[in-house]
Amino acid sequence: MENSVLLAQIIGPIALVIGISLLSGQMKYKELVKDLEKSPLSTYIGALFAYVVGALIVANHNLWEMSVYVLITIFGYIGIAKGVALVLFPKTMIKFTNYLLKCNYLGIIGGSFYLIIGVALIYGGFFA
Repeated sequence: MENSVLLAQIIGPIALVIGISLLSGQMKYKELVKDLEKSPLSTYIGALFAYVVGALIVANHNLWEMSVYVLITIFGYIGIAKGVALVLFPKTMIKFTNYLLKCNYLGIIGGSFYLIIGVALIYGGFFA
């Protein structure tokens, strides 16, 4: 349980800030993806980072219980999947991301998702 609380205290505020950034339009996600297209090394390093962080989360927090803490485990598995996909299929992943970026509501949808997850994890990490 201590791991759950600690990870919620770390991931929650990060998710909240990402959500606010996406909703306010301050995060220039399209520019970030364009930079990844130009730099395969950045894509590779990002993929390895996503995989390592995801694997560390799953190795230390593989809990499947009906609580807010299951979100941490899901984040870990998403990190692993994202890291593997970016290493194996970098161009396909970038094309898919560019396709998603054509949606005018992606910032609102993604921002709302991160905001809700961030608030839930902050609640679980600091107040529950």
